[in-house]
Amino acid sequence: MLQEIRGHRLTAAIVGSVADGAAPYVTTMRARAEALGATLHLDADPITVAEILSASKLAFLPYEDGISSRRGTALAAIANGTLVVTTPPRAAADDHFRDLCVLGENTEELARQVEAVLVSADSFEGMRAAAQAFARSQDWASIAERYRAILPSG
Repeated sequence: MLQEIRGHRLTAAIVGSVADGAAPYVTTMRARAEALGATLHLDADPITVAEILSASKLAFLPYEDGISSRRGTALAAIANGTLVVTTPPRAAADDHFRDLCVLGENTEELARQVEAVLVSADSFEGMRAAAQAFARSQDWASIAERYRAILPSG
């Protein structure tokens, strides 16, 4: 997808964990990362992953079944101020992600959407700010406050 985004100098970091028996896939990913000039971070600790996310403008998270509130990596990226590039939500309960993420069904569509968002700093920052506000509304402190507000006082 990086090759398809025109007019922007982007660097990439590929972050993930290695499942047992995935050595051939890791070999392929290392070659792809090298060809793209991307850094590869395998089995990084949570602090390192958070640092990578907070230093990133975009996170490409291609979920086969779409973005949802169950996606911890997406929520962590959003909370760290990273704009998530992913597939559209499949459940109506997750439609709020349509305003918080860059969405597309395939790499060509995603590349076009990323180009459109990167052209306008206001658009990029607006989506990012809305996503971070959503993430704050979902943290435990906000949830506890809403719960306390509905409890009877006394």
